[in-house]
Amino acid sequence: MAVSVERFHPHYPDMELLDTDAIATREPSVTAGRRGQVMAISIANEYTAVNSHKLARSFEQQVRVLRPDYEIQLGCSVRAIHQGEHGFRIDSDNGSLLARVVVVSAGGHSLLFAKRMGYGKHYACLPVAGSFYHTPKLLNGKVYTIQSEKLPFAAVHGDPDLLEPEMTRFGPTALVLPLLERHNWRTLADLLRVTQPDLPVLKVLFTLLGEAEIRRYMMRNILFELPGIGKRLFLDDARKIIPLLQVEQLTFAKRVGGIRPVMIDKQALKLHLGEAQINPGTGIIFNMTPSPGATSCLGNAAKDFATIQELMA
Repeated sequence: MAVSVERFHPHYPDMELLDTDAIATREPSVTAGRRGQVMAISIANEYTAVNSHKLARSFEQQVRVLRPDYEIQLGCSVRAIHQGEHGFRIDSDNGSLLARVVVVSAGGHSLLFAKRMGYGKHYACLPVAGSFYHTPKLLNGKVYTIQSEKLPFAAVHGDPDLLEPEMTRFGPTALVLPLLERHNWRTLADLLRVTQPDLPVLKVLFTLLGEAEIRRYMMRNILFELPGIGKRLFLDDARKIIPLLQVEQLTFAKRVGGIRPVMIDKQALKLHLGEAQINPGTGIIFNMTPSPGATSCLGNAAKDFATIQELMA
């Protein structure tokens, strides 16, 4: 762990290596009742969470003030995107728009639009839903457990809930669902269009299930969703962070969490971990597999904007 601090410290100057006593001063619930000594990497003087909904709203409001000549259309569905000789035609519920450059950031549906236009044929989609549990406020900041190298899913972590200040949120779980959008069964048909169960897709899935640790992990995460037994099983994972946590303190966070469409690379026969983008260089960009917590959304937007400037030059 000390080696990791030395490696990353030039990029994160506020990073510190904490021993048990130092952890106890910042996160007493993490050390209370814990046996043995522990260490942690900490960054104390940086923002670690943003209300992305309010951030997006603020961008919208600023655009309306600074550029009243810009048109913003919200709450409408894009039916199709057509590529022509001089750009693109976007058909939506509000009519059609013409554009020289288009950026599609719609999760798994980005891949659906890409395939309709003949791009991304070597990709399929594994939709992974994330759920969370709430407790009374137990943590002052974000606390992450160590990620297993064999698992392609995020390790459990706990953090204050921005929308519920008196709550701490633990998760995510990882449940494979046949949907492109959580709680919307109409997207089942879209998933079937994006991911046809051909031989490369089946090979990737069988390889995943061939790992005993992944099989156990996926089975536990299915059980996490069940009433009663779910939170008792999840308690073991949450106690990695809060050793004295009691099952009575856990409450399943209903309708919290969405779906992350993990890309399956059918040519390389493996999961494409992290974010994925299709940019054929024709003026259209497809962003898939967004960061679940919008961690790098502004960084991605800046990169896309730089690409747009090049295309518009």
